[in-house]
Amino acid sequence: MQKSFNKTLLLFIALLAPTIGLACSHPRETSGTKDAKADSTPEYKAALGTFQNLKGTPYLMSAVTSNEWRSDRSSSYDSSGSGGQTRNLVFLDTNSLKSHRLFDINAYVIIQTDQYTQKVKNEDVTQWLVHQVVKVDTDGNKRLDQNDLRTLGISSASGKGYVEVLTGITEIFGLTMVKPGKLVVVYGKNKAKTANIIDLDKRSIIATQSVVELGPELK
Repeated sequence: MQKSFNKTLLLFIALLAPTIGLACSHPRETSGTKDAKADSTPEYKAALGTFQNLKGTPYLMSAVTSNEWRSDRSSSYDSSGSGGQTRNLVFLDTNSLKSHRLFDINAYVIIQTDQYTQKVKNEDVTQWLVHQVVKVDTDGNKRLDQNDLRTLGISSASGKGYVEVLTGITEIFGLTMVKPGKLVVVYGKNKAKTANIIDLDKRSIIATQSVVELGPELK
């Protein structure tokens, strides 16, 4: 009888062992709700600025500017000295009161936006906006700023028709509209310095020339 009892006990343990092993080896379940929520939460807070008129047009433009960085989580970008960055532009038509953003998301940094006008009935009217935009942390310092490669994009005064004309720019040495709709851009890219003429209406480069060799002392 003792042998029968021992066999029964061994059989019971054999059947129970996988269950015990599964219970011991199964990882502790963690809730992903908090992480998912954190990932969807902006890494900074932003504010809408004052709308200003674009010369000679019915359009108003305002900047979406970051004004406070979150301190309770690791940010994709460095929080130190990054306040006041322009994250987007908002355009409002004073006739219809309709509005829209330049970009669908507020993930980029707009380094600078310049207005270019032409005469309409002897009045200067803004026709084009040229935007210098940083979209990627190219220097790996965990923030978007003027040290990253930038993109040159052009839109109309309404903020529509945005087209990227130049990318991978390290520095811009000059933007000059030499005649209506023709913009001369001098910039650095891939350790070279280049001058382009851009047709603002067509959003395209129509002439390119390398800048003269500047000597070994210059970068």
